[in-house]
Amino acid sequence: MRSPRVMVPVAIVCLAVGTLISAQLFSSTGNELLASGEAAETDVQLNRLPIEGETSPLPEVTLKGVAELPAKDQTLAAGPENPFDFTPEEDRTDSEIGFEEAAPIANPSPISRVAGGAPIRTAAAIRALAEEARIDAATKPQPLGRAHSFGTKSVNLTLDWVTPESILVGQEGDFELVLRNRGRVAVDQITVRQVLPAGFRLVKATPAAVEAGDQPYWEIAKIEPQEEARISLRLIPDKVGTANSYARVNFSIPASSRFKVVEPKLKLIAEASDTVLIGNQVVYTLTVQNPGTGKATNVSIEAKFEKGLDRVEKASIYRLGVINPGESRSIQVHAKAADLGKYASEFIATADHGLRDEATKEVTALGARLDLVISGPKFRYVTRPAAYTVRIKNTGTAAAQNVGLRCAIPKAFAYLEAGHGGRFDSTSKTVNWFVGTLEVGKEFVGTFKLRAQEPGEYPIFAQAVAERGLKARAQQSTKVDGIAAILLEVVDVADPVEVGAETVYEILVTNQGTDFAKSVNIKATVPEGMKIISADGPTGNKIDGRTIRFGELSKLAPRADAIYRLKVRASKAGDARVEVQVTTDSLKTPVTELESTQVYRD
Repeated sequence: MRSPRVMVPVAIVCLAVGTLISAQLFSSTGNELLASGEAAETDVQLNRLPIEGETSPLPEVTLKGVAELPAKDQTLAAGPENPFDFTPEEDRTDSEIGFEEAAPIANPSPISRVAGGAPIRTAAAIRALAEEARIDAATKPQPLGRAHSFGTKSVNLTLDWVTPESILVGQEGDFELVLRNRGRVAVDQITVRQVLPAGFRLVKATPAAVEAGDQPYWEIAKIEPQEEARISLRLIPDKVGTANSYARVNFSIPASSRFKVVEPKLKLIAEASDTVLIGNQVVYTLTVQNPGTGKATNVSIEAKFEKGLDRVEKASIYRLGVINPGESRSIQVHAKAADLGKYASEFIATADHGLRDEATKEVTALGARLDLVISGPKFRYVTRPAAYTVRIKNTGTAAAQNVGLRCAIPKAFAYLEAGHGGRFDSTSKTVNWFVGTLEVGKEFVGTFKLRAQEPGEYPIFAQAVAERGLKARAQQSTKVDGIAAILLEVVDVADPVEVGAETVYEILVTNQGTDFAKSVNIKATVPEGMKIISADGPTGNKIDGRTIRFGELSKLAPRADAIYRLKVRASKAGDARVEVQVTTDSLKTPVTELESTQVYRD
């Protein structure tokens, strides 16, 4: 008959009162479980297993720091080749074998090594190393795209024996190895190796061992959390004594690392008003966004403006630093509109790792433009009036405000009048108009009259002004010439005269013009019956019969005169007429004057 069965751990102590002790022994790599009669180290908790019929749960043993442990299963350095010893006992009957306190493994070591020489540390050491690694990972700067966060896996795998209290020599006994996963993660690639005690034979195993013999082993693919796997053994002892059982479990657990592959990106947005008035500043709002998944470092923006937009800030490159994923940075850049037109400004955002984006913004500069024209005579004689017209037109794209118009009058001109509300300022000698608002495409016309007073060429200046520094200038030059106007007068001093008497003719040449009379020549001719006796004047003379020519007078100033005298003797009664002619360089046709003298006979 088979003896009653008691569930015991692999590493057990069989006390006199039947108390069963379970040992959970984990390697420092967290992937090997020993079940034997060895004494547990400080990182292993010995827990009392319930005797059959009890319900007290077995506490979990959890090792931290598994993130540092290899994911693949490792193999501990083997202990004694056969840690089970079979010692005959005299006080036992030949038909029974009892399971009592197991002898310790020879030469136990607190630190073992895995294949390849890697050290296997205690759980406390593992926890310390794991904490150190966690702190180091949290504080050490991580390169772009590197992981710096690890998952932590805890394993709680127990291996227990379920055995009969005793077994008769030569009789079959049923044993069970029970693997329980009391942790929160699955354990896979499990290998259970049993070393049979000396004097025992394996009759049957369920499931069947992968390899039989005195060290059969089984392979279990996976045990999920809170699940178990059982191996049933049927053994036959050949000797009497105490048998110590030994089993080894190799397994692996997944260790995961989470990391991100990131890609920073740049997106540049340029915003500004579509229009701006000349003289005002364009305010550009430049926003750099990072729609990527990594940090954009060394971000900067370069601003390029077309001619007609004057840069306000001295810098052309603006540095923004670091932009985190999903964040943005904005700056404002200013430029002043200097002239009418459309201007496309270019902005370039760059960052480390060749990141680049561009944006353009077109702005139309609006404003009034004043076109000013003045017209008038190009030539005038002195004393003659001259009429002028000034026109101002807004050819821009916005109304001109507070438009004023002014024309400066040269000193050689006299002001006569102004039309369309013009006012003369004698102090500044200007004609002024206040136009006010001049809408786009509208025109204002002003007129004024002047009189030329001195010969010369004189520019007439006109200027228009408006708000925002708008100015327009124009000019019209007028040449002023004087003219010589000769007045010739001939008077006989005695009239009438008798035959044989003498008389004198006074010749008066007056320049009534505004310019010098040049090359003034005078010629006088007396009629038959008269004889030239003598003559005088500002120049010499030459008598040729009845004709006398006075020497040329080089010039005769305006408002000046010259007097010549001619003495004659009458020899014939009648109406005697003396003819005098004057020519100048500007008078090609002579000015002729006749003076009649009555000659009578006694």
